[in-house]
Amino acid sequence: MTKGFEGEANFYLTRGFSFYINGTAGSAKYVSQMVPSATNGGVVAVNPDYERWVANTPSNTEAFGLTYQQKHFDAGFFDKRVGPMWNDLTLSNTTTISTTMTANQIIPIAPFSVTNFYFNYVLANHSHFAQTKFRLRVNNLFDSHNIVGVTQANTAATVAAATYSPGPADLLTLLPGRSITGTITIGYSPRAR
Repeated sequence: MTKGFEGEANFYLTRGFSFYINGTAGSAKYVSQMVPSATNGGVVAVNPDYERWVANTPSNTEAFGLTYQQKHFDAGFFDKRVGPMWNDLTLSNTTTISTTMTANQIIPIAPFSVTNFYFNYVLANHSHFAQTKFRLRVNNLFDSHNIVGVTQANTAATVAAATYSPGPADLLTLLPGRSITGTITIGYSPRAR
């Protein structure tokens, strides 16, 4: 079950400047107390994940931005923070039949932030190239490399024994590094004769 709320606002400050803010808070948890058992002929069993968090669902997010807009150009600076969340742990059981099980809410993921910037300019004169657009975008402006996901290499044999202990063979998913993109869209406006 997922429940929560989101709020968002945009404030015009002065002379082209605006301030944007957004925030969410909530939870996403398993609510079934009983589930069919995969190892006991489909007989209903107690759900070991009852009231545990669904993987990759943060408990909160916050974003803010400052934008500036004039006739021929605009710029913006945005930062988004993703709150704490959990990753699951996949267990392999090869004692009788090769099967996999998932233990939920095992691997904690710390909060992280990413900041983006953009600048756009439109050529607005009376030449043949009026309305040509220049765009510059920088994603992950501060080149953060926070951990956003973990796959643990060493796993327990049962869901009940599943715990997380960091190891050198764990597979980490990190925020992608800084990227810079520039584009030019050529406008062509022939003069009237």
